[in-house]
Amino acid sequence: MIPITNVENPASRRNIILLVILLVALVAWWGYHFWSARKSTIKPIARKTSDFLVDWRCLNCGHVITDRAGPGPKVCPKCQEPEMYASLQWACHGMHNVAFQYDENGQPVEIKIGDAEWLPAFNEEGGWNILCPVCGNVMSPATPLRPAPRQEDDRGD
Repeated sequence: MIPITNVENPASRRNIILLVILLVALVAWWGYHFWSARKSTIKPIARKTSDFLVDWRCLNCGHVITDRAGPGPKVCPKCQEPEMYASLQWACHGMHNVAFQYDENGQPVEIKIGDAEWLPAFNEEGGWNILCPVCGNVMSPATPLRPAPRQEDDRGD
């Protein structure tokens, strides 16, 4: 074995120099990524219920309008009854209209599948209570969320 301090072979000396340069470059790269990651601030995107468009369906006459999601009921422009709720389609054995009632924080608290009775939005385990009326399994959303256009009073700092 040849001691590093007494290297007379030019090829070995070049290999040692290259190894030292690679190690310094690796340490510099790691240090840069470590320090730059610490300095960056990640801002999570917070979405509100009203950031999305939904169909508002009148549970009295079936009339549908499109507007931002939010707490109901709204007064139906067709039958004048306060029976319009944010409604999304969910699917399992066919498509089913699911009406949502939200609290003041924009969180769903109750759901109504088709013409069934209002139910809590979530079961005791914290999962959706949106069960297929045919098989009893949890349904899946059938339509994608539609972002609402930004309003002038929206703040996206």
